[in-house]
Amino acid sequence: MLKHSIWLKLAWTITLMPSIYLVLFYSYVLRARLVLGRWPIPYQPDPQELGFDFHYRLIAFSLLGIYLSLFAMVVIFILRFEYLQKIRKFSYSLAALIYSISFILYLISFYADPGDFWEWFMD
Repeated sequence: MLKHSIWLKLAWTITLMPSIYLVLFYSYVLRARLVLGRWPIPYQPDPQELGFDFHYRLIAFSLLGIYLSLFAMVVIFILRFEYLQKIRKFSYSLAALIYSISFILYLISFYADPGDFWEWFMD
């Protein structure tokens, strides 16, 4: 069995995944703004041509992480009744609140898309 501290770190990482993604994505947009001298617009320039390859890949992996974390949050909340009750330092209700708020912010930013940054990034 894994140590409790590893479970605790994993649980908080899963909880914060939508927030991590939003920070990574908008820091990439800001970085593009600083390099271009203007806000990026769809198809100008291609996000992969900016030379931020590592940052671009982090965003791609964290996007996948959001959907995996959604599944993982459900699993964690089911398993906590059976196996994870010994981890007292992890507040499940606080984690659910943080995850819900950050996931809702992710959805709002995705669908509202201020500045067409999602369209620019996905082109």
